[in-house]
Amino acid sequence: DDITLGAAIKAQLSTRDDQDYFKLTATSSGILSVAMDVPTDSSLYEYFTLGLFDAAGNNLGQYQTGQ
Repeated sequence: DDITLGAAIKAQLSTRDDQDYFKLTATSSGILSVAMDVPTDSSLYEYFTLGLFDAAGNNLGQYQTGQ
């Protein structure tokens, strides 16, 4: 899904292996800040990974959270 910088988006987990991808276009260089709320009361989904990829699919950075 395409997203707009500064706009909030919502997604949900369907299965343990669910992956969601979002696309944004940066119009200039700078800092990209991303905030992700994860459930704290889930027994099934304890690990979350947030990655940033360039247009060629190269991983530019990754953050993992969970037990």
